[in-house]
Amino acid sequence: MKKVLAGVVMGVALTGAMGAQAESAHGEQLAECKQELAAIYGKDARVRINGVVPGSDTLTLRVYPKGERLQRVECVQSAEGEVRLLGQTGLAKRASEQTTEALTAL
Repeated sequence: MKKVLAGVVMGVALTGAMGAQAESAHGEQLAECKQELAAIYGKDARVRINGVVPGSDTLTLRVYPKGERLQRVECVQSAEGEVRLLGQTGLAKRASEQTTEALTAL
C-alpha cells in the first residue's frame, strides 16, 4: 500500500513539475511577444493572453492599442525560438523598419 501511495505522489510531483516548465516556456514567449507588440503598437498598448493552442507553441492574444480598436494576434514560436506575430487575416505583423532618422533624412 505504501508503494502505491509513493508512486501516486511521485507521479503527481512529476506532472506538476512538467506543467510548471511548460508555463515558464510560455511565459518567456509571452514576454517576447509583448516586446514585439510594443514596437508595433506603442508602449501604451495593453496585451492580454486569450489562450494557448494545445500541443503547439502558439499563443492567442488580445491587443488593445491606445485610441484604436481591439486587435487579435497569434504569437507563434518556431523551432529555432524565433517569435512571429500573425494578425486576424493570417498576415505577419512587423514593426516599421523605417526610423525617424531615416524619415527626416529625406
